[in-house]
Amino acid sequence: MHPILTFRQTTSCAECHQQSVPRTFYTRITNPQRNGFLLAPLAMSAGGTEACGKTLFATTDDPDCQSILKTFEPVTEILKRQPRGDLGGTPVCELPRK
Repeated sequence: MHPILTFRQTTSCAECHQQSVPRTFYTRITNPQRNGFLLAPLAMSAGGTEACGKTLFATTDDPDCQSILKTFEPVTEILKRQPRGDLGGTPVCELPRK
């Protein structure tokens, strides 16, 4: 498990993901709070899916949820300075009409 995860989170995740976490998804870097790996353990009342079968994060203010979100801050800052066109971060260039 990643070092940012606490003992509570690693033991809870390991109950179902003993071998690995499924990688059948893309990681959202522009809206990391919408990633399935954060929505699955999040309570439905907080906007999660509870796909893990139990609530690990009662709210997005949970310290473990916040620590995961903080790992995206460096790339978010880079994208603010250097937007990627394929992520909708660059302005559209209008060509003159004839």
